Amino acid sequence: MSLLNSLPSCRIFSLIISTTLVTSSSLLPQHLAWSHPEGKISLRFPVEDVGQPENGSVGGGVRGGEDGSSFCFKDAQKPMTALIPIYSHVGITTSAHPTFFVYVPQIQPQEARFVVYDELGNQLYLTEVALTGTPGIIQLKLPETISLENEQDYLWQFIISCTPENPRLEEMVWGIIRRTQLSPTAKRKLERLQFQQQATLLKQAQVYAEAKVWHDTLTILAQLRNSRPQEWEELLKSVGLDQMAQEPFVESRTR
Repeated sequence: MSLLNSLPSCRIFSLIISTTLVTSSSLLPQHLAWSHPEGKISLRFPVEDVGQPENGSVGGGVRGGEDGSSFCFKDAQKPMTALIPIYSHVGITTSAHPTFFVYVPQIQPQEARFVVYDELGNQLYLTEVALTGTPGIIQLKLPETISLENEQDYLWQFIISCTPENPRLEEMVWGIIRRTQLSPTAKRKLERLQFQQQATLLKQAQVYAEAKVWHDTLTILAQLRNSRPQEWEELLKSVGLDQMAQEPFVESRTR
């Protein structure tokens, strides 16, 4: 049973909708266009038919005050944000051990929690994440000891307790990740790239983007962030994550 198809009544989803959710970004611009110099590859992510939830909420919901205010980041100009397309809670991957990305505003150095649940609500993975307090994007990779199954949906959450004195005051971003297989057409494209002398990671990212495989596309572009910043920015802007396009990567450590 797919989490995406059963979000309104699913036991897992009740973990989220029982709290107040506010949007992590503005609405996705309807018209996006960038120029592409000769030799540049487009990394605009397709936005249609990605399984928008029935309630219309955008990805990266934050749990805070009842009025949508922030408990942890009162002075932050940007909210804590899950780097997934804002029009959908769902990100696709082909990897058994995908990488997740979260923007964390400035906060006192402390620990957060990264949790993954399976479709039945069973906790698949839990780790503590040490934050340095520096604002920026952190990367959270699922370890080799934990594998996502094909054609299964998983709920992931990144949770920060605002103060040690009151751990019940917390904020959270979340998403649904689904592992799937590439289509035969996309597989052939990747196989052909292996035999091209000029093949690059950027071209691989383009194949994943065309196949609407978000996490794999983002993970490859993260590796190229320094050398191809324009493509990184284009990818994030194409899914409404404009505010995150210029944010740096920052260090975090998991236990």
